[in-house]
Amino acid sequence: MSYTRVADSCDDPSRPLVAQSNSPRKVQIFGTDIRLNEHDYDFVFVFPILTEEEGKKEEEDAEAVFEKVFRRSVRMTLDGWREQFRGGAVTRKDFQRIVWKTVTDYLIGKECGFQCDWMPSVDKDELFLCVKLPQGTETSKSLAAELGVPVPVTTHAYPLIGHKPPQVDMGIFGESQPALCHLPYSDIRGKAFRETVEARIGLATKELDYFFKARLEMKDKLDLGDTLKEETKVEFVRGIEKLKTEISKGLSKQDVPSIAMKICRERMKAAKQAGKLEEESAYRDLFHLMSARLERLDKERHYKMMKLAEKKGNDAALLEREEMYEDFPNIEQMTSAQLYQDFRRMDYTKIVRGKIQQGFDLGTMVGSGVIVKCFFVHDWKVQEELLKSWANPNPLWVFQLPQKHITAVRNYFGERVGFFYHWMGCYIELLLWPALLGALLNLRFYFLDRSISTILVSLFALIMCVWTTLANGRYNQFAGERAFLWGMLYETGDDVKLATYKPESKGGFKETFFRCLHWTVLCSIAFWTVFAAYKISSWRVEAKQNLSEDSPVDFFWGIAVPSSVVYTYATYLITANIKICSYTWDFVSPMIAERENWATDQDLTDNSAFKSFIVKFIVYYYPFFYTAFCKPFIEGCGHDADGNEIGPEGCQSELRANIGTFLICHLACTIFSLIVPIVQTRIVIWQEQQKAKSNAYDMLQLQAKLPPWAGSTGIDYIDTVINLGFTTMFSCISPGMTILCLITIMIEVRLFAYRDTYLSQRPEPQVATGIGPWLSVMQAMAYISVIVNVAFLSFMMWPLRDMGMHHQLIYFLGLEHAVILITVVLSKAFPHKTADLSIAEEVNNAFLDEVVNGVGVDRKVTPQALKAIYPDLANLSPTACEA
Repeated sequence: MSYTRVADSCDDPSRPLVAQSNSPRKVQIFGTDIRLNEHDYDFVFVFPILTEEEGKKEEEDAEAVFEKVFRRSVRMTLDGWREQFRGGAVTRKDFQRIVWKTVTDYLIGKECGFQCDWMPSVDKDELFLCVKLPQGTETSKSLAAELGVPVPVTTHAYPLIGHKPPQVDMGIFGESQPALCHLPYSDIRGKAFRETVEARIGLATKELDYFFKARLEMKDKLDLGDTLKEETKVEFVRGIEKLKTEISKGLSKQDVPSIAMKICRERMKAAKQAGKLEEESAYRDLFHLMSARLERLDKERHYKMMKLAEKKGNDAALLEREEMYEDFPNIEQMTSAQLYQDFRRMDYTKIVRGKIQQGFDLGTMVGSGVIVKCFFVHDWKVQEELLKSWANPNPLWVFQLPQKHITAVRNYFGERVGFFYHWMGCYIELLLWPALLGALLNLRFYFLDRSISTILVSLFALIMCVWTTLANGRYNQFAGERAFLWGMLYETGDDVKLATYKPESKGGFKETFFRCLHWTVLCSIAFWTVFAAYKISSWRVEAKQNLSEDSPVDFFWGIAVPSSVVYTYATYLITANIKICSYTWDFVSPMIAERENWATDQDLTDNSAFKSFIVKFIVYYYPFFYTAFCKPFIEGCGHDADGNEIGPEGCQSELRANIGTFLICHLACTIFSLIVPIVQTRIVIWQEQQKAKSNAYDMLQLQAKLPPWAGSTGIDYIDTVINLGFTTMFSCISPGMTILCLITIMIEVRLFAYRDTYLSQRPEPQVATGIGPWLSVMQAMAYISVIVNVAFLSFMMWPLRDMGMHHQLIYFLGLEHAVILITVVLSKAFPHKTADLSIAEEVNNAFLDEVVNGVGVDRKVTPQALKAIYPDLANLSPTACEA
């Protein structure tokens, strides 16, 4: 039911304009029967239903809040809006009524044309304003044109303009996909395309009818084999020669001769099926005469056909020529071809998002208490499909092709989320072969002696250093191909202005204070990590010395623990300290970052990524660096059964065990982090049901209780980077670490997918051109990996560890510089654009030039007139517009 006068009805939540859902279908979610909504809403505002006492309170600075909530484009449509705040104090109830009416008038008015419904929550303390853009309407098309929503063109548009859709190979296991051009939606451009196609079909049909009539009137026979020979070596009879000349003139009039070729081929097949042998023969003669003419203009194609005739005979060459146009659209497809593909559901969501952002400051609405929250609505049908495959938590679905569902993920969640999973999928593919090699090397203890084993492991460590650089370069190419395929190559990404940004505070005391505080917290956590690792090691040394007597070790605050317990569980203390420091940073850092007065979300992401990488690098890796490089000199690496010092091998064994323990605990924590929102949401649902004394619950109300999407904080990125760091930096200690990290990442991908699809609100569909600052983080990790691995080889592994320190330093510096030089050279060996991408870009540039500067437009018009026809031309075509 469409919205009519919600503002007058919002005082009575018992009369909702849309029922809470009478849909008979229910699904079990979190142990509760959830009724599915009948309406496919795009966005929901959650307004608080004020009690009588709350409604009588005065709204402080009502005029200022209203001005911040509604953008200038909305306020300009309101006549005398300031007067309603200057007649005395405004109560919260009156202010909510004013805001509600302004919001709904904007959404259903001529500016948007949305459908708006409302419903109360089950416990009657919240009011859901549900927004939907009707699909397939003129309103949606006009809004798409206004916002410049990029829409992919159809595959049939390319041949009708005279081009073949370009293909790009996607990833290692991906199939070749058409790299279709994306154009900002325009009804004018689509209409011009249709008119041009119809004109070209009409011209081709007219010329073909003329050729056909002329061929039927002549009695001369044509040897089709002669059309495969060089023109100077063939002498046609007079009638055929005249027809050939007419065909040359007729084809020269057509911008796309392939249209005439396809129509001729279709008529030839139709005549054969109808048993009209004379017509079939005439059309076949015309087809091959036209083909011969086109081949004369394409020397490479002509040479290919002559060689085929020489090798396999004329019949094979003629058949190859006739099958050449099988992929070309047939007559029915040509007559109904459109320039743009149909809108996807994500396109409608982006339109809704764009218009809402034009009208309201959502951050201010939530921060000022005007609304409780707002969220994009999940589509249960798509959720079901994803839960059956990509987001299926069943262990059997862990080992699926990483990129199999990436297009569906992007179409549902948007480009920013899509690129995250594309990044993880690419590294899973690229890590597969090193993981298999590492697993084989892990068997070295059983088959190889010490010297050969050391040499192979050292080579594997250097290979992993090079692999990191190669993986980064290859992913950069994969990301470029994916951006091109998704129409993001010329986009700059969503630079959303943050609601917390205050221009007047730029460079002020508050901004400076919080930015300094952020760095102070960073340094404090780093210092605590180092201190905790030192204390845990000192406790372990003391416990080791007192192990025979099992005397207690003094912990903090006078707590005494038996030495055997300390010595056994010190490894778990290190892991616990890592997770505590990590969770502390994840909790504190976003709160400080919100107060640092960053202008856009991209500025916030870039700065947060850099700080998070520094903190997590120290927190996660320092304890293991200590075990590898410091422990042999401070507390030793243990003794054998005879009481002799084991040496660095003991520390290496401990390091392998510590890293394995950490990765398993890390995976357990990830699983636990998914259980927490399930329990929290289940408790909230139960509380609301108890308050309402009803078990009825709606899918929209469930989504309102789900936590916001967690990937926006960058935690997922940094956790994956840390996992890959263990693979690249500690591969010389344990080559088998690669297979463990690969399995861990594959499991985490499924867990993240399940969380984003099922356990959190739908993320905002933001545009992105890649993974942003995280590619730079991975590149920095590549150089750090070189230093760490070379340090292991030079100082901790046989035979260099037995040399003097000055020799070790010489080997370290020489080997480190050599490997870094190799990685720098290799990084330059990967161009940003692959050959497929460069070819596809050239084809699409030519297509754009034809569609924007050619189709339906006189080529002699001035740039000013052209811009009047295509107002978005400057932001569209990669080629310059010439008069």
